[in-house]
Amino acid sequence: MKHYLWIAGNTISALIAAPTAQAEPLIYDVQIEQLEHRYNANQSNVVTWDGDALIGTDGLKFVLRSEGEFETKTEKMESMETQARL
Repeated sequence: MKHYLWIAGNTISALIAAPTAQAEPLIYDVQIEQLEHRYNANQSNVVTWDGDALIGTDGLKFVLRSEGEFETKTEKMESMETQARL
């Protein structure tokens, strides 16, 4: 009986002394595929963009993706799409 208690006691003390697992490192990134300012046929300025940003760990990431076109002369959004992904 003493022998079993001794093994159990050593196992518990070894578990307590073991280093704790480190959390996964936080990663982040911003990637702009397109960022332009251009003139179209009726001489209005158009700003276009396409890119994404992410934050999270290797196993779980939050990604925000956006692309669109904005006409500065009339201050109207010609097109826009924004997505949030996990």
